[in-house]
Amino acid sequence: MSRSQILIISQHTPTINHLTALLTELDYQVLSAGVGCSELLRKEIVMLILYPIQEQDIAYLSWIQDISRKHCVPYLFLSSSLSPSLLEEIKTLPPPVYCAKMGNKDSLYAYLEIVKYHFSKKMSNDKKG
Repeated sequence: MSRSQILIISQHTPTINHLTALLTELDYQVLSAGVGCSELLRKEIVMLILYPIQEQDIAYLSWIQDISRKHCVPYLFLSSSLSPSLLEEIKTLPPPVYCAKMGNKDSLYAYLEIVKYHFSKKMSNDKKG
């Protein structure tokens, strides 16, 4: 089975290591990058961008908006809790954007499968119409 690549964007090494371990167990190929992932997105086929939110705001929001406009790749934001202001920030991003509560391996797998399903369905509908 071919492995789908997921790009983790984070500056927090323990979070990257934790998510990489979970994703590897789930048979995903993991790429990780800090804020300089634009070149990586041009070179690699990325199925999804995973963005763990450490604080109650999204660092580099304008940078994420720019990447979203240039690359048709869904984002999955992971957070342990969502404040109303954080949810409003996420709503300003161009689709496809998903947000989920950070959890265990099983919940992460479920979120990833939902994102893959919805995004592939959206892409196939876009090609038809």
